[in-house]
Amino acid sequence: MKVIPSTSGKMEQRHRDYLDKIDELTSNNYFTRGVIMEQLPPPESKSNLIIIPSNAKGAGFLRDCYDEFFLAGLIHKQEFDQIINTVNKIMGNLFSKKRRADKETTPWYQINMIILSAIIMLAFLIMAFYIPKYGMAYTIVTFSLCLISMLLIITVTIINVIGVEPQIVAFEDMVQEEVPEYLEALNISKFANKGMEWYLMPGHYWLELRINPLATPQDVPNFQSEGTDRADNLQTEERLRTALNEETKERMITDKSRDQDRYGDLTKILEDISIEPKLEKKTDSKNYSKNDSKMFSHNYDHDE
Repeated sequence: MKVIPSTSGKMEQRHRDYLDKIDELTSNNYFTRGVIMEQLPPPESKSNLIIIPSNAKGAGFLRDCYDEFFLAGLIHKQEFDQIINTVNKIMGNLFSKKRRADKETTPWYQINMIILSAIIMLAFLIMAFYIPKYGMAYTIVTFSLCLISMLLIITVTIINVIGVEPQIVAFEDMVQEEVPEYLEALNISKFANKGMEWYLMPGHYWLELRINPLATPQDVPNFQSEGTDRADNLQTEERLRTALNEETKERMITDKSRDQDRYGDLTKILEDISIEPKLEKKTDSKNYSKNDSKMFSHNYDHDE
């Protein structure tokens, strides 16, 4: 089985730290998986790492972990949920297979040996009844069957006495073998070119969707550019966000100042242009008209 290599030592270190905490927690007392996850909750999702925790039994992953804030435009909710459902289906089949294996108290090969021994013994009894009628060869064959039957019974008895336990594969090992194969095929076929990677955490305490914030289908097909560490990418992303925030603040301040200057000039103009001067002008105009008419009338009378 080919396991997807880690794209960041930091992520692997996080896994190791979590497993070390579990070892410390369970060193003196036994805790169920649900209690462990309750006392040691998985990390929270962020822009470059989506966390899908497992359920309390460890037989699947939670179905309500689609974060639209981080995943909008990267992967549709329907596709995200379908992948989780497929992983849960794989784990459900493995869980059922594990339970059936645990219920088998006697290995199948021992049961087959006992059945074969019983059939041979029955054949011996039937053939022994006719021994007096036949010759020596018939007698040898009959007792040979009896000997084979006895050897089979003795073999089964020795196996049970010695206590050779059948090889029982742990459920965690079954999951670590089956689920990464599905995720690897999914990454290669679809998500590698998108700069994303599905990854199963050791012990399947959670499932990860890793997102390279600067990855594009052209320059980072393997989730990481040549000579560029993922931590460097995250630092670059943080610097870009900081620069963008500062630029946005400066733009808002500039726009506000421009608006104040613009509307301040307009206010000043409106203050300068008052209604009073207009009334005075109209009044002067009327007075001027009256004076002119008087003067005109006076001149007219004088001429006469």
